[in-house]
Amino acid sequence: MTVWSILAPGPSLALWSHETFQAKGPVVAVNNAVLSPLPSDIWCCQDPPAKFNAVWALMPPEARRRTLVWCRESLREAWEELGMRVWSHPVSETEFQAEFVANPVKVHYTSLTITTAMARVIGMGAERVELYGCDMTGDHYAYGNDNRNRAPKVWQARWQDEPRTFDLVVQQWEALGIKVVRMNPPVPVNARKR
Repeated sequence: MTVWSILAPGPSLALWSHETFQAKGPVVAVNNAVLSPLPSDIWCCQDPPAKFNAVWALMPPEARRRTLVWCRESLREAWEELGMRVWSHPVSETEFQAEFVANPVKVHYTSLTITTAMARVIGMGAERVELYGCDMTGDHYAYGNDNRNRAPKVWQARWQDEPRTFDLVVQQWEALGIKVVRMNPPVPVNARKR
């Protein structure tokens, strides 16, 4: 079975360590999750580079050089100007736009960055996708400092909408036989029941 791992920026991502995180295949970091000390091969971000200035400033130079960025075709040049290696999905974006206009009720995989990352790994042969830090709750990200000025109501609104979208997309893939697993963070030794 082909397995890919995806690191999402939720608070529980910080509970994983090199010892407890055992990826069984390539690893994709979504948005701020690229700042995690856990190893990743690809950075998936659908927003313009300017949105990630705070993240970019925190990334070590060697991480900038080795990271492959998955982005929207419309942002390819902006990322390349920063010296990043880029891979985009122009055909998928064209299909998404046409499908969205024709049927705005249908949930498409490019609705969220996490589901875009999942679609790409599935398209590359993943039969099982393991998600770390995919909490969709809380009022902060595990890493980065670009979330300090968000009001609690912004986070609340986000977590009312995004989980529904995520669940609908996952249901579509599971119907096709793809296994999507949210990995539970390890329980700290001092928190275990005796």
